[in-house]
Order: sequence, then structure tokens, then C-alpha cells
Amino acid sequence: MKQTHIFVIYDGIENSVFPGQVLQPLCDFLSRNPEQNILLISFEKNNDFLPPPSIQFLFQKSLPSTPSYYAKATKDRSASSGHNRTPLRSASSKRLELLILKKNRFLGQWSLYPAIWQLKKVLKQHQNFTVTARGPLAGYVTKQALGKPLRSCLTVQARGLLAEEYKFVNNTSLPLMDSTGLTTNGGERNSHSLVRGELVEPYERKKKLFTKNIFLGFLYLLRARQYKQLEKKVYGTPGIKIEAVSPALGEFLQKEFGTKKNQISIAKQDIPKQFQPAQITSWKKEIREKLQIPVNSCVYCFNGSAKPWQCPEQVVTFFKKKLEKKSDVFLLVLTQQKKEFQQILRKKNIPEKNYLVITVAHKEIYKYLSACDVGLLFREPHVVNWVSRPTKVLEYQAVGLEVVHNNTVEWMTTDTPAQSHKTTVQNFPHGF
Repeated sequence: MKQTHIFVIYDGIENSVFPGQVLQPLCDFLSRNPEQNILLISFEKNNDFLPPPSIQFLFQKSLPSTPSYYAKATKDRSASSGHNRTPLRSASSKRLELLILKKNRFLGQWSLYPAIWQLKKVLKQHQNFTVTARGPLAGYVTKQALGKPLRSCLTVQARGLLAEEYKFVNNTSLPLMDSTGLTTNGGERNSHSLVRGELVEPYERKKKLFTKNIFLGFLYLLRARQYKQLEKKVYGTPGIKIEAVSPALGEFLQKEFGTKKNQISIAKQDIPKQFQPAQITSWKKEIREKLQIPVNSCVYCFNGSAKPWQCPEQVVTFFKKKLEKKSDVFLLVLTQQKKEFQQILRKKNIPEKNYLVITVAHKEIYKYLSACDVGLLFREPHVVNWVSRPTKVLEYQAVGLEVVHNNTVEWMTTDTPAQSHKTTVQNFPHGF
């Protein structure tokens, strides 16, 4: 009887890192372990959810499309309390199955009880299994569903810090006002502003935003505290194996949540494989011809979003300095936020002939990265970034790019796999 490996995620399969950091490692796991099957359980807002075509195509998987299959799936859902089983087929294996369960909005640990109840029913149908949960939300649901006797078979993948990330994102995106009406996180005071769709004068704007920010600030503080309590209940539980993405994250878990050192291992299985030099050279020639990038140009690449924590302004500023020294350098930006990046580039007066901003499907990302020479990764100095292992760096390194960073990610600064590639530290005043 084959053993089943159950893999639980709570952040959805449409998450941007799902193809490379979740599904691809699972396919590799099946290739290495022919005696095992995988049941991938994803909690989604809609339990009728189906994988998007891009993910199906990327891993050469297809969903059965016969009416009898869908009729059977619908009948099974009604008979099994919301379970939607979807077998996924790949070229290398037919041993991967997807199960969609219903996810509710997080309002505290009590709001996870329906998810725990659903997962508990599924686990009762299996006898010979191991379980991996990605992140503290999936970890908490799985831990509670397993109960104490079975927790030794659970591995929780720690890929970041939930509470710290929540605080970091909201502190960055929400302008907090002082008594003068100026924002305290770098925003500018405008003479007029839209508040709930209405144009109001500065005094009225101050009053509304100040009241709103006090209320939202309280809610954000409460939610961050809830997330931290949940993290402690997962990472502080004896017997659970914790797979951290970096030594810095492992140290943080030990200090903050009391995780035992012998519980922690460093993740290696989800690091992309290195491409062969011949393949990289072929892609480089193909993509440079396609994008009309001169063969002899030094091409800098940024692969990511225009969100503040990925420091798009600093990326463009860095490139502008390079351009001032050498006029034939080129910047290739791979992003879903083309408009935002184009605005930054125009604001910095970068000539259009020296850059290109495009959106590329994940299945094509390595081909386009191969056209470049240097990958850029700048982050703000914050614990969230220090303990991380950015997926973008792994992708840069998979095609042999030099990586320029600003010394804010521990994984890039110490004796880690990152040091098997050439990296350059770019120092900025006051962190940037």
C-alpha cells in the first residue's frame, strides 16, 4: 500500500509563488519517491474553485472535462460536505490529487474551526500518511485536525513571519497622521484629496483621515496580535518539525516562539535547479533578438512588483547611475504592474531606448531572465526581509545571473547557497 503525503496550503493556489515554490517541488517529490502519492489540499474562498489554465498548462496537467466527471464531482461534493476532489495528471506522474476545501475570512483562531473540522474528516479517510502544512495558518489548522497523537507526522513550512509581515505591509501602505496633518511614513500633504469619493478641504480631510486611522490602527494592531498568538501556538509546539527558509528565520523562531533547535531544518527542496550553460546561451540569443536588445549591452533585470517594499524607486535610481556612466546599458523589468513602473522610469527621465517593461507568464520567466546579465534585489532594512529567502534571487541564480543587493537579506550575506553565485552589495545612504 502506497503512502500518501498530504500537503496543506491556506493562501490559495493562485498565489504568485505557487507554481515555482509549491507545485514544482511536489512534482519533483513524486519523481524521487515512486512509492508515494500526494494529496494537495488547498483552502479557497470558493469550494467550486478550479486551477487557472496557466497553472494547468505550466506543469502539463489537464483536468478531466467529460460531463460524467463533473456530474460525479458535484454529487461527491454534496455528499461529502463541501469536498471537491480534482485529480491532476502530469507527464511524469498520475499520483497527484487536488482537494479544494472552503476557507472563511480570518477573524481570530475561532474562525478556523470550520477548516479544522473539514480537514479532520479528510484525515480520517487515510491511515498511512505524512503531512506538510505551508505557513502558520495551514499549520494551525492541520495541527488541530491531527490532534496530539499524530502531530509527530506534521512538518510546517515556515516561509516568513505572518504577524511581522502584516504589520510591515500595513505600516507601509497606511498614511498615519501627526497633529500637523503631515503623514508620518513619508507621504506628502496635499491641498485637496479624495476621501470616499468626495473632494474635501484640508481641515475636513485631516479630521476624517485621523479618525479613520485611529480605528484602522486599532484593528491592525489587534489582527497582528492574533497572528502572533497563532504563530506561537504552531512554532512553539513540541514535536512538530519546522522547515525554515533561512538560518535567520530559524534563529528568530527559537528566540521569539521558543522553537527547539532540533525541530528546525533549512528548506532545500524548493530551490530551482540550475539550467545548463548551453540552454541559457540559446535563450539569451532568442530573447535578445525578440526584444531587439543589442548583443553587447549589459542588461540589468528587475523581476517583481512596484509595491514599496520591493523598492522600485531605488531600482530605477540604481540603473540611472549606471546609465550615466555607460550609455548602452539596458533595464528589463518583468512585472505585473507595468503602468506603475513606466511612471517611475519617466519620472527619473530614463530614455525609452534603454528600458523595457513587460509582463511574462511564469512558464517563460527563465527564458527572459537568461537574456540578462545582472539581477537587482533591493529591500528595506526590516526583520521581514532579513529572515527571508526571496524567490526572485533563486530565479536569478538558476540562470547564472550576478545579483546586486543592498545587504538587507541575511541569506544573501552569509555562507549559504547564495554565495555559490557572484553577488555585489550596493550601499545606499540611510539604508538606501
